[in-house]
Amino acid sequence: MKPKHYILFLFLFTFYNFSFSQGISKIQLVGADAIEFDENLGNGARRLIGNVRFKQDNISMTCDSAYFYPRENNFDAYSKVHVQRDTSLDVYSSFMHYTGNNKVAQFRKNVILTDNDLVLKTNHMDYDLKDNSGKYFNYGIIIDSASTLESQWGFYIPGKKQLFFKDSVRVKNEKYI
Repeated sequence: MKPKHYILFLFLFTFYNFSFSQGISKIQLVGADAIEFDENLGNGARRLIGNVRFKQDNISMTCDSAYFYPRENNFDAYSKVHVQRDTSLDVYSSFMHYTGNNKVAQFRKNVILTDNDLVLKTNHMDYDLKDNSGKYFNYGIIIDSASTLESQWGFYIPGKKQLFFKDSVRVKNEKYI
């Protein structure tokens, strides 16, 4: 191998290893009461039943049942869905589609987000766990120690304690509506 080719090969190998190490983490299946594999589900899906537990980096996720697609690095969670990021954020819902490659959770039905003294309730929320931000649409209620806020659309950034609201915003507290 000529010195120029060797240097080029070494550079490409080093770059490949660096980019791979900076890559996307895989969703880990921690456990479930039962795991079923069925060719008819497609894409190597596994049906998980009972006490389903996943983990990805600092995110823990549980539910009653799920369809897990390890090749695509995502899953659909059903019933008693709970997502916890570190110890600061909890989200509960009846359904969630989670995409592990970009760490986005699409929560649907009976969504409740708790962050210290703040509670957000909605039926439709998308949450980016990588950027730690969420948006709800089709109506939501935010309750804190002093007031209740209702709006059709909202955006929440917990780390910065920032909230944005749009469309039919209504705030109630002891002093005003």
